[in-house]
Amino acid sequence: MASASRSDRPRALVTGASAGIGVEFAERLAGQGHDLVLVARRRDRLEALADRLRQQSGVEVEVISADLADAGALAKIEDVAANDERLALLINNAGFGGYKPFAAIEPKVIDDLIGVHIRAVARLTDQGGEGGPVRHRVAPGD
Repeated sequence: MASASRSDRPRALVTGASAGIGVEFAERLAGQGHDLVLVARRRDRLEALADRLRQQSGVEVEVISADLADAGALAKIEDVAANDERLALLINNAGFGGYKPFAAIEPKVIDDLIGVHIRAVARLTDQGGEGGPVRHRVAPGD
């Protein structure tokens, strides 16, 4: 994990940033001048994206490899969100599918689906409580 940023730019935290729409969010936010906290399970993809965004946009990027279905990993991301004074935007994009008819999905996969798609979204969105960092700050251009 990178050290805390010294920039005055607002930061955006993007979960599920290693592929697909998460990459698109990261690219657009970097292009708009946000420093970033990128979160996903696949560190190699996050590091490659972070390097590219640093070079192309000159932004600071912190990479955190975390599986949001894991309570300890989620707590780590909650702590980052709660204690980052520059956090202006949260993109809750992490997710995965069971890829089977629901009746055939194993109970562990169901628990992980609930953990990532419901628990992590609710806990990260609520981070900071009343007046918290992701509720009341406005991103550049808004």
